[in-house]
Order: sequence, then C-alpha cells, then structure tokens
Amino acid sequence: MSGGLEFRVFTGGQAGCRLPLKPGLYRAGAGPACDILLERYPQGQIAFVLYVGHQEVALEAVDGELSLGGQPAQGLRPLTPGQVFALGERLFAVDHPGEAWPENPVVTIAETPAETVDEARQETPGAAPADATPAAPQEPAAEPAPAPVAITPSDAPRRHLPFWALWLGGTALFLGVGILVLFLSLRPAPAPDRPDPGRIALALEQLIAATRGHAELRLEPQPGGRLKLAGYVATREQKAELARAARAIAPSLLLQVSADEDMEGLVRDTLARFDGEGIEFAGLRFGELTLQGHVAAAALRDRVGETLFDDVPGLRLIHANVSAADDALVTMRDLLAEAGLDGHIAGRLDGNRLVVGGSPSDAERRTWNDIRRRLAARFGAALEIVENFRTVSPQRNDVVLAVRGKVPYVVLANGDKEGRSTEDLPQ
Repeated sequence: MSGGLEFRVFTGGQAGCRLPLKPGLYRAGAGPACDILLERYPQGQIAFVLYVGHQEVALEAVDGELSLGGQPAQGLRPLTPGQVFALGERLFAVDHPGEAWPENPVVTIAETPAETVDEARQETPGAAPADATPAAPQEPAAEPAPAPVAITPSDAPRRHLPFWALWLGGTALFLGVGILVLFLSLRPAPAPDRPDPGRIALALEQLIAATRGHAELRLEPQPGGRLKLAGYVATREQKAELARAARAIAPSLLLQVSADEDMEGLVRDTLARFDGEGIEFAGLRFGELTLQGHVAAAALRDRVGETLFDDVPGLRLIHANVSAADDALVTMRDLLAEAGLDGHIAGRLDGNRLVVGGSPSDAERRTWNDIRRRLAARFGAALEIVENFRTVSPQRNDVVLAVRGKVPYVVLANGDKEGRSTEDLPQ
C-alpha cells in the first residue's frame, strides 16, 4: 500500500473525523492507553486494535460488538482499504486519503444467490420443463447410437454399510483427531519477537534526561519484567506529551506521573476552606508544597496539613513556614525553665498576644530581657509580647527572723521562709 492511509469515522458525534495512519499499532477505545478515542465509550476499555504495516492492514477485535462483513469479528482479521466495519451503530473504515468518502457507507454481507427453478431442473436427470413444447422430430442418423437409460431411485440397488463398519470408522476418526490434537499441543510454540529490554530502558532514561528541566522522573522496575515511570512534571500539557512519548517507546509501560498544575488547584480549593485562619499558599514544585503565615494554635496548622494530604493525591511533602501563637508560649516556657525563672515569670495567650507576668527581681529582669530578644528574633513582628510585671517590696514588719550566710533568707510571720539577697535583708 503506497500513499499512506487514514482512519475514517462515518457515524456518531465524531462523524467526518479522519486520522492519518503510519505503520504501527493503534488502540481504539477510551482511556490514556488508547491512540484513538471513541465518543461515549466506557472509560478505560479498548474496543479494537489496528495493525498498520507497509503492505497490509489487520483488525483485531477486543469488544464483542465489533463486526466485519456482517459477522462478529473474532481474532485477527485482514482489512482491505475502504472496507467498512462496525462497533454497535458506529461505522469506520481505513482507506487512502485520496479516495472519495461513500455517501451511504454500509457493512456488506456476503449472500449466496438462491438456485433458480431452471437451474434446479437442469440438475435433475431426465426432468423436462412443464411448459416445454415437444421438440421437432429429427431425422435418424445413419448409425443410431443406443439411447441412454435413466436409473430412477426405485430401480437403483440399495446398499447399506454394516454396523460394525460404521463403529470402526467412527472409532478410528475419534482416535485420529485425538492424536492430532495431542501432537499440536506438544509442539513448541514459536517464541514471539520481544523487544530488547535493555534498549527500552536506555530510551526511557534518555527521555528522562531530556525532560529534566521541567520534570523530576524516575524509572522503577516492576515484577514480571515491566517498568514504571513515576515522578512529577510542571503542567498537565507536559504530562500528556510525556505519556505519548513514553508509550511510543514501551506500550506496556506503567505511568504514575503527577502534574503540579493539577495539584495546585486542589491545594487552593482546600486552603479556601480555612480562609481567614492565617495560612497562605507560597509555592509548589514537584510535589513539595510551601505554606506561610501565622495561626492562633499549632493544632490548627496540623489539621490543615492532614487535610491537604487527604485532598491532594501525589503530594509528598509540606514545608509549613507557619508560626503559631502557642509555639511562642511553649518556647518561652522552655527558655524560662532553662534559665531557672519558671517559678517567677509566667505567660498566657491573649489572641495573638503573649502576655507575660510575675514579680521578678532586677537580676531576673535582665535574664528575661535576653529571653525576650530570643523570642522576637525567632517569631518576628507577628508575635506581640506584652509585659505585665509587678514589683513587690518586702514588708519589714512581716519578717521575724533574718538569716545571713551563703544562702540568705528570712522567716515571715506566717512561718514561711523566703530567699532574699543580702541587700534586701533587714538591718
């Protein structure tokens, strides 16, 4: 076949569509594995396969509704240019681009012409037409030949085979068929021509290297010798181009590739459910999401992260640059405990403000100022720190005993002991 071929659609919503065909294999149906997409066909199914070569075209039926020549098409069938085949009510054909489209394409059914009455009569020996006129008398020949004698069924001798002969013939036929089937089943099947796995893997590695600027892909071996191409690309258009290129190299390749463009839409839809909570979208690249902002509680930040992992398939990592007010409270308590001030200074949250109170001494105040600088450097201007300290001067009339030494203290009137500095001891 020269000049190329094209696939034609005659009926349905795709009527008038044509697809140029090159030598190769074409799957028709629905889903990412198909080269020819059929309208309103069940998703993920293949209807038929076209094998286009340089000298011939073959049609292999996958769906039971496919018919060719008016009969259900089974197995691999040769297809001639212009021959119409049907899938339910859909009509298709493969023809040369220069050939005209038929006005009323139909699937032709081979019919056997019925025998005419005259032909049937001619086949019966000795029979003559009922309305035939007597033939004109002919002059006898010089040496007349003897007239043939017709043997009627009643005159023919009847010969019947004995029962033992029929039984012996049937048994021999049955044994012969069994031996033939056994011989064919034991014959070694010809090994199919399989592509070299090493060449396929090398071609896929070259494809991965060519897409490294806008994709992050990896090739993974699977059980049974198959390969899986997994990873991330930037846009859904790049995902479709990658699928076509990979399928051309290895039709049986497993694809598990996610597009950042698709995931970003799902991320924004999820964050819209937490509008006003202080979390914002910052970026997404190859399945790694970056968030920013400030929330009132760390529990809210954790709940948003769990919801994103549930709603966005393919999301592998979240960089949450999101601070929480109680993060500052927990950090402050740790720093106070480290400095030995946890019994003198305490804090609480008031919205996004950290209110700090207590009765620290001057030395404890200096230690607290260092802790405050560390909190401001970590949480920035998003955290407001409000100091509510009170100064309690010792009441000398409450002191009943002052003890000097390495650890000076006083005994109050109620019996409590209270540590004091040497300067604060009553004279």
